[in-house]
Amino acid sequence: MVNVILEIAKKEIKTFFRQSRAFVTVVLLLIFGYISVYEIQNVLQHSGYTSSALSAALGTFLFLVAVYPASITSGISFMAFAVERDQKTLEYLLSLPPSDNEIFLGKFLAAVIAGLSCLALAFSLVIGYTVFANAIVWNGPLFNGSLSLLAFVVAPMLVVTFALIASILSRYLSSRDSFVTNLVSMAVLLGIFALKETITLDAFTFNLLIGVVLAVAIVGMGIFGAKNFNREKLVARL
Repeated sequence: MVNVILEIAKKEIKTFFRQSRAFVTVVLLLIFGYISVYEIQNVLQHSGYTSSALSAALGTFLFLVAVYPASITSGISFMAFAVERDQKTLEYLLSLPPSDNEIFLGKFLAAVIAGLSCLALAFSLVIGYTVFANAIVWNGPLFNGSLSLLAFVVAPMLVVTFALIASILSRYLSSRDSFVTNLVSMAVLLGIFALKETITLDAFTFNLLIGVVLAVAIVGMGIFGAKNFNREKLVARL
């Protein structure tokens, strides 16, 4: 079962990155990264080049960096069934031996792998460039509780959550519909970022609450997605 899921995931990733949108993905990822680095530099200029100031800045702008990898994940998931439906290959896929759960998990895994890879790359570039381009005075740890929670828990969970949402909705949407819906998902992520900046909760509490909400959503949607994936219903929609 694991080998089948991995083979489906590899096929999905190769298909996505062979398309022209892969180039657009890289460009937009660099743009989001550049905006975040620019804003972090402004914060350091005003607050001082210390690790505590850098940690606070990263706590704000790494969430913005995470928006696009999560959106990439959403886009790949939305295209999972929509493109195959438009290209008339979905019926062939559903006629193959893999079970319903293997098909669903394979396509979901492809989106998660791509999204987490982009997330790790973006975070590494932003943090690495900022640390090595500035003479940081280390007056404390860079990864405090709040930043660690954001970077290693909340951001990856955002990727997984949007992969699940998009994988479920993709069964009912065309590729044109999925593009519009992906824009909506990016708007939702930017809305969360705006809420993070305006709410009075401290950063650690906010990240913890978001993490709990995402954990519940992932478990619920994962169970729903696996149990309600049915190839007969998908074929009926062709």
